[in-house]
Amino acid sequence: VDYDGKTVSIDTEASCSSSSNNNSSSTTYAVYTLGQLVQYDPVENEKCTSGSTCYKWRVITTDDTTAKDNITLQMDHNLVNTCGWNTEPNEQRNTHGPKTVLKALVTATADWDDSLLLNYTYDTSVATRNYGVLACTNGTCKMTKDNVDTQIATNVKARIITGEEIAAITKTKNSNLGWTLTSPRDDNYYFSNTAYEIGTNKDGTGDKDLSWLVENTDSIANSGATANAYGANPIGYWTLSPTSNNNETAWIVGRLGKFNWERVDYSMSMGARPVITIAKSNLN
Repeated sequence: VDYDGKTVSIDTEASCSSSSNNNSSSTTYAVYTLGQLVQYDPVENEKCTSGSTCYKWRVITTDDTTAKDNITLQMDHNLVNTCGWNTEPNEQRNTHGPKTVLKALVTATADWDDSLLLNYTYDTSVATRNYGVLACTNGTCKMTKDNVDTQIATNVKARIITGEEIAAITKTKNSNLGWTLTSPRDDNYYFSNTAYEIGTNKDGTGDKDLSWLVENTDSIANSGATANAYGANPIGYWTLSPTSNNNETAWIVGRLGKFNWERVDYSMSMGARPVITIAKSNLN
């Protein structure tokens, strides 16, 4: 380039490379371990140490890395009791999925921060066959079955854990074991019991690494469960997953440290534990 009577050489490739390097940046985030205890206030949307809404949570993200800025948490106790997974009058038991549970959570979480309004879709072959697809957008949740949309709840800020998440958690802890969603519903799959091995039937040895999944339920000798310190339901809590071979039952997390099933119109109350996904920056 001729500039003011002088020849100036410009290295275009080097210039672009330098500019790209100067503008590039990467963000790394803290890594949380499976089952790690976190204290978080969903009303104030921030980390906390005390207060009536400073709840304890357990990390259920199984593949966390420094590149992921969100984590998924499950409350360490039952926030609500429900009289069934779906007990709406005059409805087939599971036509609209976990309708009763979601409505109970709506009431219990009404004061939580609006940033938690649920954006979530749950769709597996089992769920689709049994009750359709649950799709939540900005806190409005619908069930879609046979191309028919049914609105089941609004202002939804938390969901419940899925059977797939339980399976992933057990598999992560021991790659040779792990419960699956297609397990027969007439078997008990123990994941935290001093008498049973994770993911198997009634044989094997104990592993308490997953006892946090049943903490704050009714403590029974040698169960791996801890005593209920909150006064909520002592029996167990619902998952979002119906069983694979019965349209009237859904998987539950039981107080004995086992993954079991229960009728979706169960007359005795099961608990519901909120599951939320938040930005890690809220825990700084």
